[in-house]
Amino acid sequence: SAAAAAASGAKVLVQASGRVEGGGPTLGDLWQDLVGERCSSVGTAEAELRQRGLACWCPTRSDAGWERLLRVEEEVGLRSVPDQVSKLLAPSQAAVLVPSMAGPVLGLAGDALASLGHQRCIILQGVEGSIDPSVAERSRGMLLEDGMKLPLRLQPDDLALSWPHEPHQTHEDRLESARQATARALMGIAPEFHVAQLGAAILLRLSGLFPDFASASVAARDAIESGRASALLYDVPRA
Repeated sequence: SAAAAAASGAKVLVQASGRVEGGGPTLGDLWQDLVGERCSSVGTAEAELRQRGLACWCPTRSDAGWERLLRVEEEVGLRSVPDQVSKLLAPSQAAVLVPSMAGPVLGLAGDALASLGHQRCIILQGVEGSIDPSVAERSRGMLLEDGMKLPLRLQPDDLALSWPHEPHQTHEDRLESARQATARALMGIAPEFHVAQLGAAILLRLSGLFPDFASASVAARDAIESGRASALLYDVPRA
């Protein structure tokens, strides 16, 4: 999704940490496996973002003071202070996409992001509390734009991206399964392709480059089917 959005003209900064001991793989682990090292410094992330329009920044790698807290995370097997604080480090002028668990928390999350100065945000209650939109049912969320808070109900049927079920785990190793899912999405194989297209449409709508999800979805589909997304993702220089 990030590569497709970047290939469509948006600048996408992925902010991701690695797994904790005993936990499952994260987006940061997948990035490191497919692309290369996550940026540890702000300067490197900014340079990659300018050059490629796509970068991955791991805030907790930028200061040695985080190491002790990361060890605590590993010992308890639960994301805590580093993970929460790093979410507060997004540039204040950036359009921000953040995940939320299901439940009546969208208003609180919206207030928190607005108080940090973010003018454009989408809080998405994706599959299992992730930012992966569902292709089997409606995804709920909230859009913050122009000082207004608007409920978001993302229906894959409206964009011809619905599927009878979410993508299945295809390998017992979850990182390998994620690697295979990424390859399937970039090759245009559903339902992974539909998830990537819908996720990219969210990013593009949030960026302000497209006025609605429908036009953003068309651009995302073209970025994937043309191979631009794949070329951009795998051509990001290794740090």
